[in-house]
Amino acid sequence: MIAAAGSGKTQFIVNRALEILKKNPSASILITTYTINNREEIRERFLKLNNKFIPENITIQTWFSFLLQHGAKPYKYDSFRSDIKIDGMLPLEVKPPLYLKKDSREFYLKNNKFYSDRISSFAILCNLNNNGASIARLAEIYTDIFIDEVQDFSSTDLDFLKLLLQSKITILSVGDPRQTIYSTNNGNKNKKYKYKIREFIENECKNICDIDEITLNNSHRNCKEICDFASKLYPDFTKTEPCKDCIPSCHSPNEHFGIFVIKKHDIKKYLEKYPPIIQLRDNKNIPVDENCLTYSFGLSKGKTFNRVLIYPTGTIAQYLKDGQLQKEVKKNGKTVIKNAFSISDFYVALTRAKYSVGIVLDFEENDVFIDGIKKWKN
Repeated sequence: MIAAAGSGKTQFIVNRALEILKKNPSASILITTYTINNREEIRERFLKLNNKFIPENITIQTWFSFLLQHGAKPYKYDSFRSDIKIDGMLPLEVKPPLYLKKDSREFYLKNNKFYSDRISSFAILCNLNNNGASIARLAEIYTDIFIDEVQDFSSTDLDFLKLLLQSKITILSVGDPRQTIYSTNNGNKNKKYKYKIREFIENECKNICDIDEITLNNSHRNCKEICDFASKLYPDFTKTEPCKDCIPSCHSPNEHFGIFVIKKHDIKKYLEKYPPIIQLRDNKNIPVDENCLTYSFGLSKGKTFNRVLIYPTGTIAQYLKDGQLQKEVKKNGKTVIKNAFSISDFYVALTRAKYSVGIVLDFEENDVFIDGIKKWKN
């Protein structure tokens, strides 16, 4: 399921899991996601919706924890015909050496801990060496598996996802490819599908998985002006529409709704006129008003605010004037097309706000911006 920003995908997963248990109390459900923060958010949703407890036949764990428990440990002996002690995983920043052979223990582990980029490869190897026993075992444990933030999957994690899709387990994956800020794996396998989960499903899983771009396409967070403007960043995706029951679709022209450019010398006045406003920036080196709460683009992911003030990068500022999402660059003597700026970062920043987005950018009276932007004047 392709979920628009603010569409309530985590809530959808929790509701669907509870519906399954209501119809089939003997069902066994796994909900997995990449980050610890998102795992805790899912847990909190269950506690809030389900009388402050999580049903005993629902398991919530991170993707790496899932791979360790079910992909690696049950069949670790058979991979090298010797016992392997597993003490967990190395920090994400510890990268595996490139010169080792795939059939060596050191290719996967260092001091009995997995390299994060190699654990899914090991889980696939275990399943292969045991004639599919790993996946068959999972099918005996779980009737349903929900995968949240599936857009983060890359490299061999995509291959393990395909194995799950080929099993008899009912799999529901939910994510927004427009919000690909993180990545589960930095390996080179399936490199062409990094940040392109929809293309991977379309090309590699044609007859075993359907794509739904409609059910979760309404934003319960953003007003129409923000939905329309953010949708310009991904013209190949179904345009996001605001939920009319959540955000007013009609409002007075005197109210502050939409996307605005704000001159630097007007920042203080703007912040005072429409409090509270949360500031968003690419990195901590960009100066902001110290009196207002500030997040980086990445850390703001998943959050909702009434209004935000974005400090754009130079490439984002250029897009606001020329509307160019891509550019040509020379690489190894060839001309290649690449994104003109970090589209996913800007999309995440834009879609945090319910009512208005201010973008800090000096302008002259005769300056022209792309459709959807208004010039703010005090």
